[in-house]
Amino acid sequence: MGDCSRASPCAGRLSLSSDVRQETCRVLAPFAIANSAPDPAMPWAALGKSELWELVNPGPPGPITDADVKRLNIVGGLSEDVTGARMMRTMPPSFKPLLM
Repeated sequence: MGDCSRASPCAGRLSLSSDVRQETCRVLAPFAIANSAPDPAMPWAALGKSELWELVNPGPPGPITDADVKRLNIVGGLSEDVTGARMMRTMPPSFKPLLM
C-alpha cells in the first residue's frame, strides 16, 4: 500500500504522545462539545489500562493519568499482542495483505 499507517508493520509500534498529538486531536474533533475540544491525553491514559495498548511509564510505578501523559510525554501505542505474531496467526488470510 502507499502510505504507512501507524498500525501497519512498517510503522513504529510506539510513539511519543507529543508526536501524535495533532493526529489524535483530528480523530477526536467530532466528539467536541460546544467550543471544548477533547483532550488528546485522555484516551492515552484510558487505553493504558487495556491489553490492546502499551504505555511506557518513566515515572514512579502506578497508573498513568492524563496529566502524566502531558507532563512526562508518555510513549505509547498498540501492544505487541495486537501488532505482533499473535494477531498475524489469528487473522483471516484475506486480511493479511492489507497490512503489508
